[in-house]
Amino acid sequence: MDLAQSGLQAERTALSWQRTALSLAVATGAWERLSHPQLGAVADAVTVVLALLIGWVFLGSRCRYHRAISQSRRPRPSSEGAPVLLALVTVVLGLGILADLALLRR
Repeated sequence: MDLAQSGLQAERTALSWQRTALSLAVATGAWERLSHPQLGAVADAVTVVLALLIGWVFLGSRCRYHRAISQSRRPRPSSEGAPVLLALVTVVLGLGILADLALLRR
């Protein structure tokens, strides 16, 4: 049985997107917890924005998977926004960590 026909390839792709989103959510939560004493409300605001972006990526991967399964003979929907959002979340999280480290050295 071909993987594309069985839906396993789409499922593995969706699961990898969901694992990535979950890992970034955990990293964001840990960063917020550790940086809140130094950054205060800024850390809260950044965490809320990152959580919304991560949630969008997570739910988007589930929707793309279910759409791919139900329309297996049609062309796959584009997912160009998800990599950009994950890159944005990673960059913002990295900048937040660097800002936190800079404030700790003071």
